[in-house]
Amino acid sequence: MHLGADELELGATTTREEAERQDRCQKEKRNLCFHAALRSNAHGTLGRPKRLESGPAIVHPSTKDRLGVWLATFVGGIVLCVVLEVPRWIPEWEPYVDLLVVCLVTVSAAAGILSFNAARRRFGRRLSAKWRYLAYFFSALIMFAVWSFAALIAAFAAGGGLFAATYSQQFHFAELDTTIYLYNSSFLDPETTVYVRRGWLPLREQVMTLGKSPDSVRVTLNGNVVMIDHRALDLRNR
Repeated sequence: MHLGADELELGATTTREEAERQDRCQKEKRNLCFHAALRSNAHGTLGRPKRLESGPAIVHPSTKDRLGVWLATFVGGIVLCVVLEVPRWIPEWEPYVDLLVVCLVTVSAAAGILSFNAARRRFGRRLSAKWRYLAYFFSALIMFAVWSFAALIAAFAAGGGLFAATYSQQFHFAELDTTIYLYNSSFLDPETTVYVRRGWLPLREQVMTLGKSPDSVRVTLNGNVVMIDHRALDLRNR
């Protein structure tokens, strides 16, 4: 009987130890699974971008509308139109300068339209409907007024004004590198405006006016002095 009790006690102890070993194995497996899940979570967070929980991402439209380029072209063309009409060009250069001014006015008009379209798109994105059309109106009005003013100045300068002097004849003196230009500036009475060009620049300078038509003006050279209808023009001082 005592031997049977000892065997039963030994069997019970063995059973408890087996149960404890199984519990430890299960705990270790759970710990390993937990750490593996943590590692995979960390790798997934670093490798992939986080998903926004607040909703889909808002994509703003591109602002590469070249508004600055079109505005610079618009302003630059207008400034060049005015600057080119300020000097007094020699008659040989006047048609080419006028043609260049016409091209610049056309380019400025095209750049103004493109600038307005680019500005209109920006206004549509950044302004409410209440102010959007007001911004359209004032931006178009300002650009059209600036372009019209520059085009009017260019046209007036190219035409020479209401009572513009017209080119009549010229006298070139190669030994002095000088050209005398006679312009008919008659209105009610005969009048001639005399211009002189010195050097290589295609510009002329007004030197005198005469109370007669250009056909009756005599131009002769006497040394370094040009005689224009009995009036001396000393070229050494110019």
